[in-house]
Amino acid sequence: MNEDLKKHWNVYHLANPNSQINIKIILNFFDKYLPKIKEPVLDLGCGTGQNLYSLYKRGFTEIYGIDFSEEAIASSKRLFENETIITKLFLANMD
Repeated sequence: MNEDLKKHWNVYHLANPNSQINIKIILNFFDKYLPKIKEPVLDLGCGTGQNLYSLYKRGFTEIYGIDFSEEAIASSKRLFENETIITKLFLANMD
């Protein structure tokens, strides 16, 4: 893993803990193609977990997130800390 890239994303997630990237596109896809299916969701490069949280609020109950940024995973865990859902959020390189 490129340490400069990892550092960049750690700094980004510290500065933008609630960033959402393309969540409207993702939610539209789920609504159109999987409206009643609540299968497990895996988000590779989950960042701060905003996309996973939006899916959780739509009824998805088994969600997994992987990111290589310590700050992103920490933000994700804080996002879900008061929810009853059990989330699995992992810090890992995807090399």
